Amino acid sequence: MKNQQYFLKLLLKKYSFPFLPSDAFVVITNPKSIILLNPDYREVLEKVIRPQALRFNFELLEKKYVNSILSHNELEKISEVLLQLHTPDEPDVLAQYGLNKSEIIPGIYCEKCGQFSVNRIKRFWRCHICNKKAEKAFIQALIDYRLLISTTI
Repeated sequence: MKNQQYFLKLLLKKYSFPFLPSDAFVVITNPKSIILLNPDYREVLEKVIRPQALRFNFELLEKKYVNSILSHNELEKISEVLLQLHTPDEPDVLAQYGLNKSEIIPGIYCEKCGQFSVNRIKRFWRCHICNKKAEKAFIQALIDYRLLISTTI
């Protein structure tokens, strides 16, 4: 979090924007996650929050920062710069691990028997080894294809 704040300050300075005070939070969105706190690390109590606490924390920030620092025009310029610089991370996973496309096992994986032996039969998918039936067995295969091969089929 401090790293991101530091690099945001550098970016604003590089593009000659005024200094902006920054507050940051880590929002844990998974309701099943358990947050174990170290009592010696007080900052975690204030900075790691659940989504329900966002509104309250924004209200505190509004009270803390009453005066506007940026004009509407400056805010729009910062938005434009951030949008221009934003590039989604799409790593070449195959190259990272030294793999070739030909080494990828084609097909749809069966969660029950662990084989790539699932075929479409009418409105569902069935493993021809263990007979497990699933309606959406193909979804993970599409996700894997997008990550490993291409964003288009």
